Parts: sequence; structure tokens; C-alpha cells
Amino acid sequence: MLRRFLTGRIAIPVLLCLQVLPLIVFPLNVFKIDSQEWWLPAFLCLLIILSLVKLFFGKENSAWPWYIMAFCQGLNIISRIMMLLPHATLTESGGAREANVGYIVIAFACILFSVFEIWYCELPELRQKISIKMASRAVGAAGAARTPA
Repeated sequence: MLRRFLTGRIAIPVLLCLQVLPLIVFPLNVFKIDSQEWWLPAFLCLLIILSLVKLFFGKENSAWPWYIMAFCQGLNIISRIMMLLPHATLTESGGAREANVGYIVIAFACILFSVFEIWYCELPELRQKISIKMASRAVGAAGAARTPA
């Protein structure tokens, strides 16, 4: 039942487009111009968007968009784990350390959502439905090219 819902006509584009969320959800202090933490999520979002354009508007079926999406989500998981320890605590003005609960919760939520997206993109039903849509677009484009105007 869950797989049928996840591979439904409306759920496919929504869940595939939501892949951008775990890549860009960070606390606001990460997006300062002097921070070096913002460029990797921006680059991964660009790769995801290129892959989605290929999947939604491409005419032939190819595997590279699926590989790029899995790579981006996997790299997001690795970078979140690497950034978790340096950002896990905050130093107060008195020198006391306090847990940065907001950052920890955001990091774990994004890691779990990335794991879900990797699993989702590997569903055979999803890939089959995307392949059928691509094949129908290719047949439609070939038929439109043959009909005289």
C-alpha cells in the first residue's frame, strides 16, 4: 500500500523535487558570506536540479540522473556527519559548553530524509513509471515529427 502511494502520479514529482530540502536546510548562520559551508549544498542542489530536468523533460531513458541523485544524497549524509561534531556544542560567554540542539536535530532529520530519498530513487516501480513516461514522450515526439504540417 505504501509503495503504491509513493509511486502514484502526484507523489512521484513531489517526492523527487523534495530532494532539494535535505541539501539546503541548515541554520541561518551557515549561509553567511564568510562561511565555507554553503557552497557544497548549493552545488549539490544544482546537480539535483539538472537530474530532475533530465528525468522530467528528457526523451530517452538514461541511468546518469539516478546515479547523480544518489551521489548527492550520499555526499549530503557524509558532510552532515562530518559537520555534526564541530557544530554539536556552543560555547557560552562564561566558557560553559551547551548542546546545539537545533543543529543536531536538523542534521539528523536531513540525514534521515536523504536516506529515504536514496531508498525512494531505487524503487523499481518508480524507475519503471519514469521510463514509461519517457518512452511515451519519445514516441509522441517521433510521431509529431512524421506528420506533415
